Amino acid sequence: MAYSLDLNKLVHDIRGPKGVAAITEELVKIRSEFSRVSSRFQPEAEKKLKELQKNMTVVRKSFESRVKKIEKDIQSTLKMVKKSANKAESKLQSAIKGKTAKVSRKKTSAKKTAKRSR
Repeated sequence: MAYSLDLNKLVHDIRGPKGVAAITEELVKIRSEFSRVSSRFQPEAEKKLKELQKNMTVVRKSFESRVKKIEKDIQSTLKMVKKSANKAESKLQSAIKGKTAKVSRKKTSAKKTAKRSR
């Protein structure tokens, strides 16, 4: 039986000799109806909640594994970039040293040719 609330009757009862007892009676009826409905739907709700928890666990594990994989990929990429940067820097340093050596050789050879031409 569904609960129905007649506000006019409740207001009339509150003004009458019942007073607070009428409100208490209505609250008891509401509480019993709520208990009946919740006991009817609670097992179904718990079942759905457990199913959702299982799904969330699967999603969380999948997410965590993907995050770990991404972090691992980022770390390996950073190592590769650092290694490439170090190689490029060493090549640049050796190229700079090589140019200065070549320039100095050219200057000396130019001086020698100038002396030879005299």
